[in-house]
Amino acid sequence: MYCPNCGTETNPDSEFCQKCGTNLKEGTRNTCVPPNVTYALPLKSTGLAAVLSFLLAGLGQVYVGKIARGIIFVCVGVCIGILSTILMLGGIEIDTNGELSAYTLSYFIAGAAILIAYLVFWVWQIFDARNLANQYNDALRQTGNPPW
Repeated sequence: MYCPNCGTETNPDSEFCQKCGTNLKEGTRNTCVPPNVTYALPLKSTGLAAVLSFLLAGLGQVYVGKIARGIIFVCVGVCIGILSTILMLGGIEIDTNGELSAYTLSYFIAGAAILIAYLVFWVWQIFDARNLANQYNDALRQTGNPPW
């Protein structure tokens, strides 16, 4: 039997908890695992997972243990950044004197559209990292083992 107040293991015949003095005869007896369970692995911080993903897409996923998913997200972010930069700068035309002679608007629009799509992906992956941390913590609390 465990004390319902502090979780200390007590003698089933005791009237009071030896540690905190709670009356054990009142109410229901707590014969389950004590409330102060320590896990073999620490829980993951949902806030830290979100902040890491805010700083670099995919870093929060790596933090919660989804390494391949995080690396894919980092690669997607880098590729989209390079592609949009090339498109936005690709429309600049410089004449022989080294001055800007024209700018093709279609390149800029394509680059801007890709950047907007990336911003949507970036916000989504922040929430994904937070949700993965919650899933990790829930599985750890229920089974005592990490889910992946």
